[in-house]
Amino acid sequence: MERTTLFADILLPLPIKGTFTYRIPFELNEFVKVGQRVAVQFGKKKIYSGLIKKLHTEVPEYTPKYILHLLDKEAVVNEIQFKFWQWISNYYMSTEGEVMNAALPSALKLASESKVLLSPDFVLDKNILDQNEYKLTEALLSKKRLAVGEISNLLGFPNVLPLLKKMIDKNYLLMEEELRDGYRAKKEKYISLNADYFEEANMQGLMEELSKRAHKQLELLMNFLRFSSYPEDESFEIKQTELLQKTTASQAILKALIEKEVFNCEEKLISRFEKFSGKESVSDIILNELQKVALEKIKSDFKEQNVVLLHGVTSSGKTEVYIKLIEEVLSEGKQVLFLLPEIALTTHIIHRLQKYFGDKIGVYHSRYNRNERAEVWRNIAKIDKGENFNSFQIILGPRSAMFLPFSNLGLIIVDEE
Repeated sequence: MERTTLFADILLPLPIKGTFTYRIPFELNEFVKVGQRVAVQFGKKKIYSGLIKKLHTEVPEYTPKYILHLLDKEAVVNEIQFKFWQWISNYYMSTEGEVMNAALPSALKLASESKVLLSPDFVLDKNILDQNEYKLTEALLSKKRLAVGEISNLLGFPNVLPLLKKMIDKNYLLMEEELRDGYRAKKEKYISLNADYFEEANMQGLMEELSKRAHKQLELLMNFLRFSSYPEDESFEIKQTELLQKTTASQAILKALIEKEVFNCEEKLISRFEKFSGKESVSDIILNELQKVALEKIKSDFKEQNVVLLHGVTSSGKTEVYIKLIEEVLSEGKQVLFLLPEIALTTHIIHRLQKYFGDKIGVYHSRYNRNERAEVWRNIAKIDKGENFNSFQIILGPRSAMFLPFSNLGLIIVDEE
């Protein structure tokens, strides 16, 4: 099979115009996508996380460096965002790298620095080391790892890379690219019954065995079966924390049953956000005459222009108009962005909308912690998905919510504009 040499134009979070071309290691050719984050070396010391903006086979005039790491399995930014960032960059006379730095949530940015440590094969011998080598190895024996900047300070001169390269070539040192991904997915362990024990004979044999010398394990098993409506529901599973809390069993007892393969234990990604179900129907909202006129005017004007101003409806009355509009957009499979000027206003609006749209609503603002904001981002980008995750189709938030990776935005409401 012919080997294709791929190159990537990388957008870096720096106040420098344009992108930078790096080479893709051949073994990553099948996995790289536009919009993924990668770690790259920039200059002699710095390592940054950047975004793949373009993939191509055009050989640059200079010899490009290889990307160091592919940080995502899926794209975290889409083509629409890149176009939006480019528009912002032109309009506000900034670089796309600065826009990228403002747009990405902090948990999707990386803190990185090259670290140096001693090779496992290294043996300290004063006779074979020069003064700087000896000083560095002594420091590493004490501290285990040092950043390149720390080594410069220790030795008293800025460009220590030639020295480090020489020591790496001699197998005295190793370089460790220490990348700390800010985002931490929330995980929960779920307990389910091994399929073998849905056979009556197997379950009876197990209970007889446990009744002889493992009464606490039998008690935990019986409680689990009671919660699960055994044997009707073979798919039943329960959070490990919930099971232990309900049964007051110890971790050791549960662990013993897992080791005996009575229970399965599976770790799953879960959402940080509570699930809500919309209990009221939008069809039950009866608009007054003024609201009806406003709704029809919005629909007719929106066909001719992208921006429509809502006049003549009171603050309390406009929310019902919004809800009707949102329902129509959602029925088309599109997304809604609901912008508010103040974080303080979101609680009231959320409660109003949740009555009708339940957990289709996500919120994005600075009072959420870094992991919560990153989860909303990844949800909109359809990276984290499945039965444990709400699928946000409506996002409420202040101006920063405009940066989210929408792919099919059908309506933007700018409330209190």
